[in-house]
Amino acid sequence: MQCPDCQTPFESGDKFCSKCGADLEEIYILNPVCPKCRKEFPDGTRFCDVDSTQLVPVEKMTPRCVICNKEYPEEVSFCSKDGGEVIPEALRKVRPKAFDSGNTLKKEELDKIGNAKHHILIGQYIKEGWNIYRSNPGEFIGFTFLFCCFAGIPHFFPGIGTLIGLILLAPLSAGFLIVAFKIMNKKETEFTDFFKGLSYFLPFLLFSIIGGVLTGLGYLALVVPGIYLTICFWFVPAVIVDIRADFSQSMLLSFKKVNANFFGILGLWLTIVAINFLGVLAVGIGVLITIPLTMCITASAYQDIFGLRSNDY
Repeated sequence: MQCPDCQTPFESGDKFCSKCGADLEEIYILNPVCPKCRKEFPDGTRFCDVDSTQLVPVEKMTPRCVICNKEYPEEVSFCSKDGGEVIPEALRKVRPKAFDSGNTLKKEELDKIGNAKHHILIGQYIKEGWNIYRSNPGEFIGFTFLFCCFAGIPHFFPGIGTLIGLILLAPLSAGFLIVAFKIMNKKETEFTDFFKGLSYFLPFLLFSIIGGVLTGLGYLALVVPGIYLTICFWFVPAVIVDIRADFSQSMLLSFKKVNANFFGILGLWLTIVAINFLGVLAVGIGVLITIPLTMCITASAYQDIFGLRSNDY
């Protein structure tokens, strides 16, 4: 067996790598299985080659009561002892805490995900985005109206309004992606799902500050650098809510992936801008359709380009 980070050999029972100090219990998975497609892999494999989901030890796929931890067959849904839901540990939803900074990814994970090249299928993303949108248009339009109200606060209250916008707009915009991800995975949605981006408050706040400063400086430097950074950071919100990486690694991962597929993603981004511009031309009311539509297109593109990893969506 070898450490996945530095390839130093280690023996069964070792908890940390003797060379790089990596937590072997965390990064070297024994009997790994994909929680989505249930495909099994050799020891040490970390991601599924079918759907890019992070693998888990096979024992975490055993159905158990969430209260007493009693093991049950897969066909059992509730514990006969205490009525607790029976569900494998790997499939239990872990609610993120708003002030958690996020997970830290290993360099090999960042490179593997970020450097992979893809064929950007703009037409496919538009078609899939439209299908996602039309599956729940009423709630998408309703939330977009609320989102636009929040977005307008800084114009009416320049001081406190700007602060409110800085704090809330990024996590609220992530609500579109969360709902789209659930629809893509054929899960039921609730209107409250649109507000679940607030569970990632801290990484979004830090991204809003650092990303805003960098892109702002870019726009001051003859505009083009600002547009370039806007495109590079386009997928940061999706990375935060899906992979749950911290803000800096989310920015780095989005930056690497965009640059590995720059011209295809540039074409997709220009298409998104054009669709929203048409919404503005439609007496402004059109944005109630084009904003959620383009967010659904973004969700479809993210799934194809990055791979949707979270089991919560």
